[in-house]
Amino acid sequence: MVLMNILLVLLLLQNGKDTELLGDQAFTQGDYDHALEYYYDAYDSPLVFVKRARVLSILRFQGLACDYDAYIESILECLCWAIEQDSSMLPKITNDTLFHEVAQTVLFNVWMGFDLENDTSLTRLLPRVQWYNHVEPITATGGQMVFHDDGVVYVDWGTFYEYDEKTQEITAVQYGEQTGCYQVEKGAVIITWDDGTKAVYRLELRGTCGVLIDASTGHEVMFDHPDECNT
Repeated sequence: MVLMNILLVLLLLQNGKDTELLGDQAFTQGDYDHALEYYYDAYDSPLVFVKRARVLSILRFQGLACDYDAYIESILECLCWAIEQDSSMLPKITNDTLFHEVAQTVLFNVWMGFDLENDTSLTRLLPRVQWYNHVEPITATGGQMVFHDDGVVYVDWGTFYEYDEKTQEITAVQYGEQTGCYQVEKGAVIITWDDGTKAVYRLELRGTCGVLIDASTGHEVMFDHPDECNT
């Protein structure tokens, strides 16, 4: 009975490995749909999870994020699992050019050695991250915040759409744009806008998502993941 169980496990492992090889072949041929399917059916190993993440990154680049759930979060979760199971995968991941988009997230930069508790490190990290604000779908489109290496920050707060029931017309109302300068002190991101007003944010890593939080209100202001596929 024990021998049969061992043979069954070995058979399952071999089948999983064969499925992984089929995924590799499909990937080489540019058949990413089937490559992803094979990798999901393959035996779970750190390398297989990295391969899944690579395919998801390609599908995302092809504009198919919503079709294959190829979200930033999905890719990072695959990579997280791989690193947790085998830390030696980290250099392979951080040097892989296919992960150029997820490389613009807080978590990925932490993997690259940036320290959120160090002001100098945090100052260098901010421009490396793509920041988005999340809004209600249909009624608005989100904006972005960009930190530059020279200490300048720019934000587009997005667009809100107003519907007039009488005229049945939709009017786009800009939330507005702002520019200013930023600095990091004791973990706080302090922004002085060009109009003289100030904002203070804290950066937190919540799971796989980096979030800029208003220090005075606790409101989540910007995220390093875009808000996608909402209808």
